[in-house]
Amino acid sequence: MEGKSIFNYRYVAMILSCCLIFSIVVPPFAQAALGKSERVVQKSRNIEANIGDLPTKRPKSKLELESRRTKYSTRYLNPDGSFTEEIYLQPQFYQDPLDKKWKKINNDLKPNGADMFENTANAFKVTFAKQSSQPELVSIKENDRILSFIPINAKNVQGVAKNNEIIYKGLFEQTDVRYRLQGNAVKEDIILNNKPSSNAFTFEMKLKGVKAVAKKDGTIVFEDSKGNPKWYLEKPYMFDANHKYSDQVAFHLRQNSGKTYIDVIVDESFLQDPDTIYPVTIDPTINEWDVLRDNFIAYNFPDSVYSSNTYMHTGYNSYFGTTRALVRFYLPSLPSDSVISSATFNAYQTNADGQQVSIDLHRITSNWSSSVTWNNQPSIRSTKESTTTNNTANTYWSWDITQLVKDWYNGIQPNYGLMLKQQNESSSPYRTFNTVNNSVNTPRITINYWVEPIGQESFWTTTKDGVNPANGNLVLQTTDLAISGLGEDVEFTRTYNSRKSGSNGMFGYGWMSNLEMNIWDAGSGPVTFVDGDNTRHIFGEKVGGGYEAAGGVYLDLIKNGDGTYTITKTDGTKLYFNTNGKLSRMVDTNGNTTTLNYNANGKLASITDASARTTTIAYGTNGYVSSITDPANRTISYEYDASGNLTKVTDAQGNATIFTYDSDHNLTSIKNARNITTTIGY
Repeated sequence: MEGKSIFNYRYVAMILSCCLIFSIVVPPFAQAALGKSERVVQKSRNIEANIGDLPTKRPKSKLELESRRTKYSTRYLNPDGSFTEEIYLQPQFYQDPLDKKWKKINNDLKPNGADMFENTANAFKVTFAKQSSQPELVSIKENDRILSFIPINAKNVQGVAKNNEIIYKGLFEQTDVRYRLQGNAVKEDIILNNKPSSNAFTFEMKLKGVKAVAKKDGTIVFEDSKGNPKWYLEKPYMFDANHKYSDQVAFHLRQNSGKTYIDVIVDESFLQDPDTIYPVTIDPTINEWDVLRDNFIAYNFPDSVYSSNTYMHTGYNSYFGTTRALVRFYLPSLPSDSVISSATFNAYQTNADGQQVSIDLHRITSNWSSSVTWNNQPSIRSTKESTTTNNTANTYWSWDITQLVKDWYNGIQPNYGLMLKQQNESSSPYRTFNTVNNSVNTPRITINYWVEPIGQESFWTTTKDGVNPANGNLVLQTTDLAISGLGEDVEFTRTYNSRKSGSNGMFGYGWMSNLEMNIWDAGSGPVTFVDGDNTRHIFGEKVGGGYEAAGGVYLDLIKNGDGTYTITKTDGTKLYFNTNGKLSRMVDTNGNTTTLNYNANGKLASITDASARTTTIAYGTNGYVSSITDPANRTISYEYDASGNLTKVTDAQGNATIFTYDSDHNLTSIKNARNITTTIGY
C-alpha cells in the first residue's frame, strides 16, 4: 500500500502577458493573471469551443458545422463566436452507411431503370412503379426489411412523378392515388373525385423482416422478429373540398390464402352526405417508429386521434369545438458547458382572418403518446411559459422558451414537450399550424448559446498557469491523496474553477472533487454528466432511445432499467451511479471494484478499494469535509471560513496551504508550506 499527499499546484506561476493573435476569437477582455502582485483582470463571456470542424477564423455569416448534424438537428457557428442549434420534428439528415457522415435527405424521385422511380438519398429506399400493372406499386426497403403494396382491382395507369411525389390518376374507380415522401414518411392520399360505388379500397401487402399487427387505436404496426416496432400506418382520416373533417376511416387487416391484405374502409354516411363536397381525400401515412410527435386534441371529439393530420389547431371552431396543439422534440447533445442565451419554438401558421389572437405556450408535465386525445391529454404547468399575439398567415409564429429549454438541458424539468393553448378558448377564432406531416414549414426549435470553457478537458487550451485563454478561467487542480492498488486508485483530486466560484461542493465554494461526479436527469430529455472538474457534459436524446455525447466527449452513457446509470470510458473503465445520480462504484476491465459508501444524509462517508482497504471522510458542522483518513490512519484536514470558502489544507506531515477569497468566492491568494504567496487578480 502506498499513501501519497500531493500539493502540486501546477498552474500558479506567473502573470499571463501574451496576446492571442491566431485564435478564432480574439477575446475582448484581459485574462486571469497569477503572480507575486495582484492584477485586476476583467471576467468575460465565453467563446466557441475548440472542437469540431471550426474554421480558422470567424465566418462573416452563419456557417453550418456539418459534422455536428444529427438526424433531426444541425449546428451553426455565428460571426460573434456563438452557436445556433436548429432542431426539427421532421428528419432532415440521414447517416451514409459508407462514410458515416450525416447528409441532407433528398426525397425527390428519379428514374430507376425503365420501370421504376426511386427516392434520391435517404436512410431507406422507396420505389414506385411507372405503371400500376407492375408487380408492386410501392416498396419501402430499409436494411433487410421490406414493405410493399399492391392495389387490388385497380386499373393499369401511368404514374406521373414530380419532385418528391407521384400520382396515379384513375387507379380506382373515380379515384386517384398520390404518394408523397417527406422526411422518413410515405404519405398516401386516396382522392375520391366523385362518390365511388364501393367504400373500401384493398391492397395486398408483401412483408419481409416484419409482420403487421393491428392495434386498438386504429394503427397498423410493423414489428421485427423480436417484436420491436419499425414502421407504422397511422390511423387514417378524411376531409372534403371544404375541409369538412372525419376520422371515420378504418383499417381492416386480414389474411387470405397465405397473403396479407389491408382494407381501407370509409364511412358510407360521410360519402352520401349532401354537404360533402368532392373531391374527398383519405390520408393514411406510413411512418418510421419513433417517439417524435405533434398532435392536436378536440373537445367535440374527445376520443379521436389526429396524429396523422397535416395541420394542428388551437382555439375554437364549430366543428372541432375547443382545440389545443401538442409538440415534443428530440433534444440533441450540446457542447460541454454550453450556456443557453435564448431559445424559441417556431410553428408555421396558415389561417388568419385579420383578428389578433393570443396563444399561450405551456410546459407539458406528464408523458403522452401519438394516440393522445382530449380525454387522455397530459397535464400542463398552469403558468404559461410565453405568449404570442399575432394576426398574420403563412408565416412562422414564435414563442420564447429560453427558460424551458434551460430547464430541460439542466435536468431540472423532464422534456414532455409543450402545448399551445389560446387564451380565450371558447370564442377566439381558431388558428392552424403545419405539423410534421406537412411537406414544408414544419415545427422547429432554435437554440442560441455560447460555450463556456470550464474544466481541464482535452479539447480546451490552457496556459501553463492554468488559465483558459478563451475566457480567462483559472483552473487549479491538486491531488490530496492517491492510493494505488488493484482496480481504480483511491484518489482525492480537487479542482477550482474561477468561473464556477459560486458552486458549492463538499470542499466549499468553487471546488469540485473527482468523487463528486454526478448525473442530472429529470426523467425525460437530455442527461447531464458533471465530471470531476465541474465540467457539464450534455448527453442528447438518441432516436429510438439512449443518449449521445457531444463532440470531443468520448463517453458512453446508459440508463439502466433500475434507474441507475453506467458511463463507460474509452479505456473500458466503468463508472456506476445510483438512482440519485451519485457515483457509487468504479470497475476496471478486470472487474476490480472500488466502492463509494454514503451515510444516511447522502454524504460520501468512505471509499473501499478492490483490496478491501477503506478510506474514511469526516464532516464538520458546516457540512464540509473536515478530514480524510487513509487505511494507514494518516489524516488530511480541511478548514473553512464562515462564508463556506476552503481556507486551509493540512497534509499528513503537517504542511499547510492557505487560501484567501473575495466576497464572490473568487480565489485571490495561495500561500504554500514554504510561506510563498501567489496572488490572483480578476
